[in-house]
Amino acid sequence: SGFILAFIVLAAGFWLYSNAAAVAQAIPQTKTALQIFVLYADAVRNGLNNFATSIITTVSGWLA
Repeated sequence: SGFILAFIVLAAGFWLYSNAAAVAQAIPQTKTALQIFVLYADAVRNGLNNFATSIITTVSGWLA
């Protein structure tokens, strides 16, 4: 089903993100693509962090 496929793709992406240096060392042709992938993943994480921080700040302002 689609859920299982999405889970597999996310798990593979997480594994690739966490092992990017080892993969790039083992397969040097992937170094540039992996650097771009890691930078993109970091940018997405940073965006989600900023979004969550803004929500928390807004809700905290309502409750103060």
